[in-house]
Amino acid sequence: MAADDLLVTMRFVFPRNQALEQRAQLLWCDDSGARREQFYADIAQGGELEQLSHQGHRWVLREAASRELLLSVTARLPAGGGGSVQYIVIAADGGAVTDPLRAALWRMGTSPREHLTVVCPTLLKLVNNILSKPQEPKYRSIRMANPSIGPLFRVDGCAELLRLAGFKECTDSEGEKRLVCEEGTCLSSMEDAAVQLKRLHALIIGLPPPPETLRSMQQSATAAASSVAAASADATAQPSHRCHKCKAGIDNDLRRQMAGSGEVGGWRSHGCAARARL
Repeated sequence: MAADDLLVTMRFVFPRNQALEQRAQLLWCDDSGARREQFYADIAQGGELEQLSHQGHRWVLREAASRELLLSVTARLPAGGGGSVQYIVIAADGGAVTDPLRAALWRMGTSPREHLTVVCPTLLKLVNNILSKPQEPKYRSIRMANPSIGPLFRVDGCAELLRLAGFKECTDSEGEKRLVCEEGTCLSSMEDAAVQLKRLHALIIGLPPPPETLRSMQQSATAAASSVAAASADATAQPSHRCHKCKAGIDNDLRRQMAGSGEVGGWRSHGCAARARL
């Protein structure tokens, strides 16, 4: 039996995480020329799902609303003859998340909701203050002894998120520890952090992710299709030939009607000969 004829039982486990949507979708990937994804099943946080697959087939899991990628996995029989069941934990250690910022959000999401409802607004305030008034020194240096700052460091992932956003821990001349975002620091990472924190805050209070945080597959596909259509329309609008003397465009009157037929229609005169006689 060929290797790709072997059947694998894929068992997906979806642990609870506050930074993720409550439901995800399992899709089979057609990696041939079509490059499409076909929906197969839903899975909820805290649940499990089994899917039979031919070995070598690729599958992805995406969040149901935002279409954010959680996992990409190829069906493989366990090494060493360990049976025909492949165990996959969705978003384990961040899953398909290669962006360190999103991975930090995932670690935050492992904390209880009541902790996140306290720290998330504080984090948003820290980054939004700087983004709204980047030249204001008081927003760039925060005492770590501040009662609202202490809880941040008791939630896994918060310290890493602050570091990635551009903050670092410093000790001032009086020996007091501070969170500092130095003047001149590029704020693009902080802008990314603000977007992801808005998404997290929406999820923990039961709202859908804000539109500006959604980099959906459908949006990308729509934009790509629109671009292709525009390019195709532009190409069709161009003249099919040009005069070798005056370089003016010459259109085939029947080009559109006979597209793909291989026939040559009548040619539209462009007046080159008439101009030559003047």
